[in-house]
This record gives sequence, C-alpha cells and structure tokens, in this order.
Amino acid sequence: MEHGFAVSEIDTSRPHPARMYDAYLGGKDNYAADREAVRQVLRAAPEVRDTARANRAFLQRAVRFLAGEAGIRQFL
Repeated sequence: MEHGFAVSEIDTSRPHPARMYDAYLGGKDNYAADREAVRQVLRAAPEVRDTARANRAFLQRAVRFLAGEAGIRQFL
C-alpha cells in the first residue's frame, strides 16, 4: 500500500491509546482490549476519566476561541 495502512493491519487484540481515550470519553470507537485496559487504569487511577473529559473540554474551548475570536480559519 502506497499511503496509509490496510485495515487488516489494525491489531484490535491490543489496546491503543487513541481508542482508550475514546473509551474514557464514552465513545463507541474502541474494542474489548481497549476497554479492559481502561478498566485496569481506572482501578489504579480513577481520576483518569475526569482528566480525559477535562482535556476534551479544554480542546473545545480553545478551538472555539481560536476560530471565533482569534480569526483562525484553518486547523490541521
């Protein structure tokens, strides 16, 4: 494959940080391995879910400010 990766290359049997973040936020784009890893993390550090939610809320506030008040029109 010239660009990107084939779907068959995604290993859903191992947790991935991005999918775990999705699970912390209550999303649907995660797999059993991600959810199990999240359960283990939350047993050790229950505040991680609140931290992920606070991070997402900050991201939304920052983008709203940059797009609305700072005049930024393009985000990569």
